[in-house]
Order: sequence, then structure tokens, then C-alpha cells
Amino acid sequence: MKKTFKKLMAALLAVALLCAMAVPAMAEGNSFQISAPNNGHTYKIYQIFTGTPSTDSDGNKVLSDIKWGSNASGEGHTTGASVDSSILTTLAGTSGETNILNLVKNYVDLNSTAAFTATYNNPATVPAGYYLIKDDESVILNSGDSYSLYLVEVINADVTITPKTDAPSVEKKVKENVKVSDATYGAGYNDTADYNIGDMVPFKLIGKVPSMEHYTTYEYIFHDTLATAFDAPNASDIHVSLADSKDSDGAAIDASSYTVSATGHNITITFTNLKNVSDIAAGKYIIVTYSAKLNNSASIGTAAPGNTNEVYLEYSNNPNTSSKGETIHDKVIVFTYKLDVTKIDAKNHDIKLKDAEFKLLNSDKTKAASVVDGKFAGWVEESSGTILKSDNNGFFSVTGLDDGTYYLKEIKAPEGYNTLTSPVKVVISANTNNGQNRSGETTDLTTINISVNDADPTNGNVANGTVSIEVENNAGATLPSTGGMGTTLFYVIGGGLMVAAVVLLVTKKRMENK
Repeated sequence: MKKTFKKLMAALLAVALLCAMAVPAMAEGNSFQISAPNNGHTYKIYQIFTGTPSTDSDGNKVLSDIKWGSNASGEGHTTGASVDSSILTTLAGTSGETNILNLVKNYVDLNSTAAFTATYNNPATVPAGYYLIKDDESVILNSGDSYSLYLVEVINADVTITPKTDAPSVEKKVKENVKVSDATYGAGYNDTADYNIGDMVPFKLIGKVPSMEHYTTYEYIFHDTLATAFDAPNASDIHVSLADSKDSDGAAIDASSYTVSATGHNITITFTNLKNVSDIAAGKYIIVTYSAKLNNSASIGTAAPGNTNEVYLEYSNNPNTSSKGETIHDKVIVFTYKLDVTKIDAKNHDIKLKDAEFKLLNSDKTKAASVVDGKFAGWVEESSGTILKSDNNGFFSVTGLDDGTYYLKEIKAPEGYNTLTSPVKVVISANTNNGQNRSGETTDLTTINISVNDADPTNGNVANGTVSIEVENNAGATLPSTGGMGTTLFYVIGGGLMVAAVVLLVTKKRMENK
């Protein structure tokens, strides 16, 4: 409310004195307006006392001729009856929100029908008096909102309700392993990323700490859900800290302050009373970090269901009760891609070549891909790398690749063809929308393309997350010859010599016989 409790107590003390001795100067009129903020709330207004608006000798607006209101509670506290001055003196001498509320609750029946209600579009017109104002808890709040602490107000002027409330917020980020320079959430952290199947993907949850001054205890629970494309981490590998900013790792929070559960793909971090955390303060951040393995069930490209992960906070949302609300859900997405390769004849591209054998090498050609059932399964020594063999249609593929540079090394050519003398350089390039305000839709992959041996890139299929290339092979070479009659001449001469040799042999035999 506009008035501070200090002013409120001063006004009540003046009321007590005026009841005994003051002759008030009457204010003009005895009805005032209570307006509500534009927050979708409905406020119930309980009338404890009524009175006549007055101004004391110091110019302070006060009440006199105080009587019990329509929502008064307690023996003998009948509506319209005068209020004993001892009650007013006790109220005037009470300070501190909790103490005031505990005392006032003795004099008001919150189970009765409120004397008035107020919303943004319908302010309440009330007589001067002393009122308790509370949120209508039957009105469902929007995500990320909270009910207000009960408000106690002396109404002797028009007022606008100022709720005593605060709520937390939460964001989830995924760390990209290349290209993102925005350090708002820590280097590389944003809303989208792409990885190889088998990679450990870092995630970060950022929960803002609200003002908890009106709460005795404050529950604060992260509910984090991984896509089935990820293997959940062990609870012991989830780190929880307190930080001054979103981009900080912060200082570890004593593990006795919270509990962690990692079951299936659901992770919860529960603070039964966030107020017990050492050095906790409004405006700080609870930081949760962990890494999860992208497994071989990952969706490719933007295909449903998408590798989408989300978080929300469940939190105390009413300082007057133990009820809880939840924040808006925040989401991130991780992409992975597929490489399709077709082996073709260099002169006639319609001829597809089977039984070509390749290994897929990493960017510095030090490791080869292990591929299981067509899906990338990690980097190994080249000698142990999976042989990728073209089928009858000259085709083979590898699913689950990050964007980046790769090399296809041919280790055996199709029958009748020459083996490539150097690996084929393949560069997959994907553009994702790395904005920090995701809607949760899996449409943040904007383009994907591929280039071969540094040639101009060609477009891939965004929906399928697929890029395709053709690799040419030349047939075995025909060795050159001189042509002409050279060979034939040798054959003819050779035949003549053999005939002459036979004739000489026969002649020699005859001469020997004679």
C-alpha cells in the first residue's frame, strides 16, 4: 500500500488519543476508493473498524468515533458497537508486519463474506475505516505469480493496493561447443546447440531468488525434464550453487540445504526452505549444472519429437498459507544431423557403385568413427573404425553427427575402379536461432548445408536434418599401346623361322642316313 506501516501505527495512536480527548476537524465526505493494480488478481476487503475521517493538529489524517465493522470477530465485537480504547491503544503500540497481522487476525473473521471486493476494472468504494485486504485465493494465478501478504490499511483517503508479493523465475540453457559468443549466461550457453550422438551435453538451470521476507518458510523446487534422447546424469553429478549473476558458476551450496533426485528423465532439486541457505538474498541465483549423454534415440533435424528439454520451478506463492505455484516452463533444444553418401561412376552418374569401402575421419584425421546400425557411436583409432560399405544402390549413411569438418577415406574401391588417392573433405554447416527467448517450438534450425573439398555448399533438408553428397570413382585404366602391324609382323616372322628350322632338320637327317 502507499502508506508505510510506520505511518499506519502513528495514525492508530492518534486514533486512540482522539477517542479520549480530540475534537476532530471533519474531512469532506466519508467514502473512499480502493483501486486494484492491473495484475489479474481479485482482492477481498474485510472491514474491521469504521470511523470518521479526521485531521489532527499536525495535519495527519486519522479516524475518530471508531466502531466495529461488518467483518469484526470476537465476543462483544458487534457491528456498529464502539471499540474499547484499550484495543486501539494496543494496536497503536504494535510494530512489525507479523506482529500486527497476528493481532489484527484476532479481530477479523476471515471466514465471513468480505464486505467489499476490488479488481483492476472494478474498484471498491468503502467508508472510512480499518481494513484487512487479501487475495481471493479461489482466483487461479498465472504462472510465475504469487498471492500477496495480508494487507492492513487505515482508509481515510483514496488508495491503490500495492501487493506485498514476489515470485521467482527460471531459465534453462544448453552449452554450444562452438560458435556462440554471447556470455550472458556463461560462455556458449544459449537456447540451441548441436552435437554428435554419444557426446556429453552441458546444461544449466538458472533460478532467480525472490524476496522471501513475508514468508516463514519458502519451498523452491526445480522440475527438470530431459528428452528421451538423453541419458540422465547420476544425482551425484548434479552441482548446485549460489551466484550473484547468471553467467557465474557461483559457490557450492551445502548439500544439507537441498535434496536431488534423478529418476528416468526427470530431475528434481528440492529446497524445503530456501531461507536456510547461507548468504541467500533476493536477486541472487540458484545455479544447477550437469551434463547428459545424447543417445542413439536422438531425433534428427527438427523431426518430432525433437530433442527438447524443459524446466520449471514450483515455489511457495502465498505467505498466508502453504500453497505453491509454478513458473512458466523454459525450454532448450539440441540438434544432430545425418550424412548420406552415394558412390557413383565419374563418367556416368547414373551408374551407382556397390562395395566401395570408406572410413569417416574426424577434423584432424586422427580418429575414425565407430558406427553402430548406421548411427555414430564415438571416435576410435583409425584401425578400429567402422568400415562403411556402399550397397547395391551405391549408398551408405551416418546418423548423429554434429556440424563441422569430416573426411571420408576410401580404403577399397569397387571392382574395376581406382581407389581415391586422398580423403574427401566434407563440411556440414548448420545455422540455428541462438536467441535467448525460446518459445519451445522445434523450428530453431534455420538452414543446413554441406560442401565437398571446399566447393560451394549445397543445401540440405532442414526438416530431416540431412545432407547428401555423391563421391565419384574412375574405372580402371586401359594401358596405352603403339598399334599398327608391329605385333602381327612378329607373329609372321616367327612362323617363317619355325618352318625353315623344320626344313633344315629334315634335310640334315636325310644326309646323315646316306
